[in-house]
Amino acid sequence: MVQQIQAPPLDESNTSFLPATGSQVAQPQDRSLMNANWVAQDPTSVSPYNFQDQRMVAPLVEGDPSSLPATNWLPYTNGMDWDFDLYMTQALNNFSPAMDLQTSIWSPSANPLENATIDIRTSPEAGSKGSVAEESPAGSMSVTNSVASSKRHGTFYADGEVSRLARHRNAEVLQNQDHVSRMGNGLEFSHIESEPLVTHAASRSIIPTHTYNRTLKEFDELCMTENPVLLFEKFRSDRFPSRQALETCIESYFENITTVFQVVHQPTAALEGDNDWILCLALAALGAATSSSTSLVSNAEALRTFLQRAITTRYMLIGRVKDAPELSFMQACILYDVLELHLQHSINEEALAGTRSFSDCCTNIKRSRWLNLNEPIWDDTWTEDNWKAWAQRESQRRVAYCAWHLDSWYFLTSGKNLSANFSLNDVQTQLPIHEALWLAKSLGEWMNLKVTHKQPMSLTALLRSIYQQQPLTQELGDFAQSVAVHAVCRRTMEIGYNILDPLSGLDAGQHHRGESVRDIYWLPSDPEYQKWRNKALDCLDTLHWGTHGVIARLQGLEPPAVLHLHMSRLVLLVPYQDVYDLMCEVVSSHGNDASFAHVGNSRSRREDLVAKIWLWISKDHYKSRLAIVHAGAMFWYIRHHGTGNILEPTSLFVASVILWAYGSFVPLLQASTDDNPPVTSRVDTDEEFDPTMIQIDRPCDDELIQIFIRRGNSMQPHMLGVGNICQPGGAHNVLKVGAKLIKNRCSAWPISKTYENLLLHCAQVSART
Repeated sequence: MVQQIQAPPLDESNTSFLPATGSQVAQPQDRSLMNANWVAQDPTSVSPYNFQDQRMVAPLVEGDPSSLPATNWLPYTNGMDWDFDLYMTQALNNFSPAMDLQTSIWSPSANPLENATIDIRTSPEAGSKGSVAEESPAGSMSVTNSVASSKRHGTFYADGEVSRLARHRNAEVLQNQDHVSRMGNGLEFSHIESEPLVTHAASRSIIPTHTYNRTLKEFDELCMTENPVLLFEKFRSDRFPSRQALETCIESYFENITTVFQVVHQPTAALEGDNDWILCLALAALGAATSSSTSLVSNAEALRTFLQRAITTRYMLIGRVKDAPELSFMQACILYDVLELHLQHSINEEALAGTRSFSDCCTNIKRSRWLNLNEPIWDDTWTEDNWKAWAQRESQRRVAYCAWHLDSWYFLTSGKNLSANFSLNDVQTQLPIHEALWLAKSLGEWMNLKVTHKQPMSLTALLRSIYQQQPLTQELGDFAQSVAVHAVCRRTMEIGYNILDPLSGLDAGQHHRGESVRDIYWLPSDPEYQKWRNKALDCLDTLHWGTHGVIARLQGLEPPAVLHLHMSRLVLLVPYQDVYDLMCEVVSSHGNDASFAHVGNSRSRREDLVAKIWLWISKDHYKSRLAIVHAGAMFWYIRHHGTGNILEPTSLFVASVILWAYGSFVPLLQASTDDNPPVTSRVDTDEEFDPTMIQIDRPCDDELIQIFIRRGNSMQPHMLGVGNICQPGGAHNVLKVGAKLIKNRCSAWPISKTYENLLLHCAQVSART
């Protein structure tokens, strides 16, 4: 089996995977980044950025050119001699059925470790102190809670207080465990007039009278009237929210939804068109789902049902008349898909990227060519009409980018083989505008901000720039930054798929070279893929470096784009699909839950998954250690800077599963080499002075991270509440800490309960094997 996935051995004397001296290196004037023949450039020509270091530092490698390469370019290891048979036997024993757990992990009451106490320790010896702590609820993520301490805190050390005030995000986060159960019934609106709904006085009426009356008319036709053609189930009551209640829901959307899903330009949105009632309904539904008001949340499911019927019937009409859908309808469609993401319950439901609604939305976006929009040069002669025309184009662009971003998110993080609705080549327009310009309330304010924020470049131009290791020339908005991060990941994965394509190396008339490359290659061992992945990591460092100015202005708060930057490293550095499948295999093989029947339950399947993860831990060990640094950073981000948005539960789940795999496999590798320790070279004689541990879920000194990545086998990765994740019990404790953090920070969304139960169930299995 190992022979099927190992790459042909490389020359062990050549540890560099850069192009040879005589190779053709792409030049900006004659090669396009989107061209599959574009070659990753030599990183030694320009020193890479490093996001951990706040200074523009000299290259890590100085003097002797034979020194170790920059961290991102540390080589894949082909010369390590592991006893694979011994390792495989131990690993399979650890991941084989040993008990029969009958409880379904999807049951709301199936938290086998719900009341388990987690010790907060930073070293194995800390447990003797008997300190016990739990994750504080998300609502405690306010700086005001720090002031309640008996010690004094100042905003800055210069204030003369005992300590500086913590820079935690002071935002209202949906943390109530009852948020999901309060979303109401899908076939009935709750009685909401009995309590006040308006918490913020609106400066103008959001919904015109005729638009609200049209909504009432459509509600009667789609929800209260029997229709033999559409076969919609009739609502149980004719109650419908008042106009004031819907406006409060819309205000909630603009206040609570993350910038990635802001596709409606509030200052110019009149909502007066014939079909704008569907957009009003979509805004209200998503606003209700993300609101902290019990009155609004209780109507989320009913608004979702009404919206689904409205979009279905509108699509039927568009299909008959062959009309291109208008902007307001496409905005409603993408908001409905975002709403479906928020209300998704099961991890095994069909992914959003594969649903008919989302697929139709993506098809209409490509047909309308909104990812190919041209933007005229901005000048100082613009009038109000020019500004409104710009707002229309930018709204179209943001709808398209939002769909592209959602498609990318599922494609990269689902742990499943999905077919993407978009490719990177589909994007030929400029990046989304900076949020400061998008939120400008008038032409005058927009013109003033235009002086500070440049007109965005295209995504292709940005990628070409950062792939050639040029510094960013303009500050990217949060949405644009997230798009750029996902574009780098997609470019790398497209290169990988091309390498794995069995026809990729054939020329006309060439003989077939044998079985599919997919059956032979372990992708990270391919030299061409290694260069592209290393270059992608350099690009992500450049983008991460660009966030430091924003973080400084926010006095230490990290913007939401940082979550995507950490997630992108996990996607590129970890065989996540194999790790996820192994976890599902472990859980399903220790019980009778049929939820993971698609994974399979056989020894050969486990052998295949274990072998791939073994290659990641042993051969790709530099990248595996870099990955767990970012996985730990994900815990830090969500603890201290999370906003409770819908992307955070998935991010934390992915990080937890990766840390579990690392903590489970590394001890086996270390045990297999105890009898045959590697010979220590003269270069490594200073290792006795290296640190012995690293706290991966806290900000770390850059030098400490470099040492861990290069010589991490001698260092213990520690986490809050776990201690050493590679010690006995460390791996399943990581799962418990991850589950508790999801519960206390992300519990507003239905999918969070599923993630929490799955992590706890896997922790229970790991603790007993």
